[in-house]
Amino acid sequence: MVPFRKNRASSARPPAGFFANAASMLKTSLITFSAVGRSMGTLPAVWSNALFSSSAFASRSNSASLVETEAERAPVAMNETRFSICARTYFYKALASDGVRAKIGIGFLNKLFEIERAIAKQPPDKRLAIRRERAGPVIDALETWRDEQLASNDVHDATPIRRAFKYLRNHWGALKRFLSDGKIPIHNNRSELELRRLVIGRANWLFVRSDESANWTCTLVSLVASCQLHGIDPEAYLRDLFRLLPIWPANRFLELAPKNWCATRARLDLDALALPLGPIKIPQRLQATNETSQEARADQIAGAHEG
Repeated sequence: MVPFRKNRASSARPPAGFFANAASMLKTSLITFSAVGRSMGTLPAVWSNALFSSSAFASRSNSASLVETEAERAPVAMNETRFSICARTYFYKALASDGVRAKIGIGFLNKLFEIERAIAKQPPDKRLAIRRERAGPVIDALETWRDEQLASNDVHDATPIRRAFKYLRNHWGALKRFLSDGKIPIHNNRSELELRRLVIGRANWLFVRSDESANWTCTLVSLVASCQLHGIDPEAYLRDLFRLLPIWPANRFLELAPKNWCATRARLDLDALALPLGPIKIPQRLQATNETSQEARADQIAGAHEG
């Protein structure tokens, strides 16, 4: 098999029958996966945009196409964010050569983590207020100490401790970004953990043969990650999902998202769901208690493609 490359010519296509057994269901589930990824925040926009413009919808009529405004097509402003866990790593590397300063730096950052653990379950607005009250002074003290040490003759160039201080200085704005938004985490440990699935499996995923197959891989990996974030068995979820997709109303696909799956499944006939074929009664629409405009837009997209 020929390994996949990002800029590989589009003429490289999967062999005939590559996805024959699942093709129809995967095409039907395109709207679901993309809507789920958008609403869960686990499917990057570049993937979902590529999916909505893929050949699966190339034959749709103009009346079913997605019309976006200029504002919706405009790029989203992005701010760089660095995480304190990265800064702390630099100080750990300096322990052997300058243990005193390294321990002080680790102590500052550990204090920030201690504050975060105490407010982890608070809503973003309250978390932000507590951060500014309790973590703000720690950040200010760390900044003052950093500048003093960089100006000191005792901190020599090309040493691990100086690299730690320079990392703080060079990325200071990004490191303190968590003080401006309660939704920004102080560390990205969970994201790093989720990326391990790509590292472990990439030796196999190099052989996806085409851009379209790579898009499917990214979409399915994103959906599996969403399942695990919600404590759902991905294999059981996908089995039930493919059972329901052919009969589920297209404008209600968000009820099948991992975050809504437990509530949706509880209202289904589980005996009928366990059968490989046969009718399943569709329950009444799941009433979302806090539906966002993004979710409403995803329902609109699904309804347009159904038509």
